[in-house]
Amino acid sequence: MSLNHYKNMLLFLLIILFQFTITNAAFSTQPSAVNTGPTTVTIRSVSDTNDNVRCVVLVHGATAPNAANVNAGKGASNSNPVTSPPAVTANANANADVSVSGLVTGTRYNVYCATATGGVLSNILVMYTSGFTAQPTASSVEDDRMTVQLVTSLSENVRCIFLFDGATAPTAAEVNAGTGSGGGSAQAAPAATSATAGSQLS
Repeated sequence: MSLNHYKNMLLFLLIILFQFTITNAAFSTQPSAVNTGPTTVTIRSVSDTNDNVRCVVLVHGATAPNAANVNAGKGASNSNPVTSPPAVTANANANADVSVSGLVTGTRYNVYCATATGGVLSNILVMYTSGFTAQPTASSVEDDRMTVQLVTSLSENVRCIFLFDGATAPTAAEVNAGTGSGGGSAQAAPAATSATAGSQLS
C-alpha cells in the first residue's frame, strides 16, 4: 500500500473518533446542589459539548434510572420521581442550572441528570434540603436560662428566639432577624450559631 493510502486510513480513523467523542457528550463536572433552600434547590452541572440536560429527583435509596428514563422525566422502570423539571440548554463547558421546587424541608434525596443527545447518565447526587433532622429541644432548664439542642440537615447558620407562651409564631425571616411575629420584640434572641450538618448543636 502507498503512503497516501495509510494517511487516508489514519484520517478516516481520526474522523470516526472525533464523531464518537462529539456524539457521546459527557459531564465534565458532575451535578452538585447550589442555592439550597427548605423546598428548593438548583442542580448545577457542566457538559463537554452543547446539549440539553435533564434531572430527576428521587426518594433516597431509590433504584438508579438509566439516561433514557431521566430524559423522559422518570425514575427506574419508568416510575414516577419526586419531581422532574424540564430539560435546560447546556452550552459546552458552561454551568447548566436546573431549578427544582416542591421538595420537603430537611429531607434527603437522590438526584440523577442525563444529557439528551449523548445519552450520558450522571453520577448519583445525594442531597438534603435545608431544615432540621432533629427538631429543637430544651435541656438544662433553669430559672432564667436553658440550652437548646438541634440537628440541621445542612451546614449553615441557625438562630433561635424565645417568646412568651401563647405568642404568635414568627416566620423564619423574623427569627433570623431576631424578632417575633410582625417585628415584635423577643424575650431573648441570641446571635446565630454555625451548625454542622448531621451534628448536634447546643
